[in-house]
Amino acid sequence: GGTFIAQLIPILLQPVLKRLFTVEEFGVFDIYFRSVGLLAIVFSLKYEKAIILSKTKQDAVSIYLGILFLGTLSFLVTELILVVLSSIGIEFKGIPESYSLIIYLIPLSALFFTMNLSSQLMFIRQKRFIASSSLKIYRRGSEGIIQTASGAAGSFWGLPLGETAGSFTAALTGFLRLRKDLRKELPENLRASIKANAKKYAEFPRYAFASNLLNTFVLSALTFQIFAKFSLQEVGYAELTQRMLAVPSALIGVSLGQLILQRFSEAYNNRASVKRLFAGFLVFGLMIAIPFFVTIFFWGPEIFGWVFGGEWTVSGTYATYLVSSWSLLIIISPLGQILIGLHKIKINSFWEIGKFLIIVSLFVFPFETIASYLKVYNLLLIFIYLSYLIIILWNIRNYEREIR
Repeated sequence: GGTFIAQLIPILLQPVLKRLFTVEEFGVFDIYFRSVGLLAIVFSLKYEKAIILSKTKQDAVSIYLGILFLGTLSFLVTELILVVLSSIGIEFKGIPESYSLIIYLIPLSALFFTMNLSSQLMFIRQKRFIASSSLKIYRRGSEGIIQTASGAAGSFWGLPLGETAGSFTAALTGFLRLRKDLRKELPENLRASIKANAKKYAEFPRYAFASNLLNTFVLSALTFQIFAKFSLQEVGYAELTQRMLAVPSALIGVSLGQLILQRFSEAYNNRASVKRLFAGFLVFGLMIAIPFFVTIFFWGPEIFGWVFGGEWTVSGTYATYLVSSWSLLIIISPLGQILIGLHKIKINSFWEIGKFLIIVSLFVFPFETIASYLKVYNLLLIFIYLSYLIIILWNIRNYEREIR
């Protein structure tokens, strides 16, 4: 419920924002937003997943503080690299000069995003789901206020600054709420504890880091490939398409994935059966995906044009090309946390690598129109996620055999 409220804020604001900013400005913002997501994974090396899997409160605290230190150090190094590249004349082509300074905002936003996600997982581990959801509400609320106000004033910069300020608000709130727990459960030798847990959960940077980075790139590949093959304006249209297709996942997907990870990790530690858990989460995904698919497939352009303005019917047309694969993503993507919960990190990583190789191959092939590109992209995603479901079912079957 908390996640639903938090994600409803930017969704309800989209009809307003789409009339305040241009298609090109949303194209630039989408490239910025996707870059933040990729860099945030680099900053944490995916150690935040270990917060839930850790067996003691002291270990969870040391992992959390270790992530904050790693993220801050990574942020400083990244900003330094960007300054050095700029000083020797290396430019980032494709982005208009009037938006070029946005590159320096990406590392800061990635740092706040990492801190916010780590705090959410600390609350999830403690089963404080309301506290976790409230961070999302603070983030989206402050983000929406800044973006709307700047749009009304005619300034593009409210889009990226709003996103950064929202992550900062959530990160700071989460840290302040956790400070009592951090002091209470602080290990006597924090440095040694951080090192020990970094070694204990080294599978995350070795396997989960690469796989999650590739997975995030795959989800962002649509933006980067359209930018490389077509134009910023097409990126802007596709931004709205992806945002609206991601509505079900945005409303429940992240929290559902975190909940699946927590429940399956608990079942794994207790050597309990997971068949009913899997069936329940699968049915829940189907109940959301089926009506969503029917609505977008048959009435996508009309809905987009009516809600966001006639200019955005193009985004609705793009949505009809992609809705079948995104409906599968709604169902299957959160279930991928089952492999983490069952400690099948390597298997999950190998699948992520395969998915990356398939999607990145589209960079090589030319396409005459964006419609032909989107249709091929859709078919590849359908194949990818059906194979993922088979892998998940196979590992559940093996786990049930083991506990019997």
